Amino acid sequence: MIVLLIRNANLSKKTNLTGRHFDFVIFHQPPFDILKRGPNGTYTWTGADRYLIEWLAPKLNFTYSLVLINQTIADKYGTHEGLYYQLINEEVTEKLSMA
Repeated sequence: MIVLLIRNANLSKKTNLTGRHFDFVIFHQPPFDILKRGPNGTYTWTGADRYLIEWLAPKLNFTYSLVLINQTIADKYGTHEGLYYQLINEEVTEKLSMA
């Protein structure tokens, strides 16, 4: 979906998604995305997806929350299928607090 937005949007100026809010389900998948949990329960997330989302959000006028994949769902369906299942069924258990 992000690739379609990039292709169809004129990013030389702001494109308006009218401030819509999106949930992005993330998981640890080095070397592309690295998710580390700190001792105080907050997470640090680095990687290509983070930089792409942070770059797109102001250009396309949207906000976002990060959601950690539910490990039970990932174990049952696999990581990628679990991501889709969690998003489609709106099974957001907790939003992440990032450091």
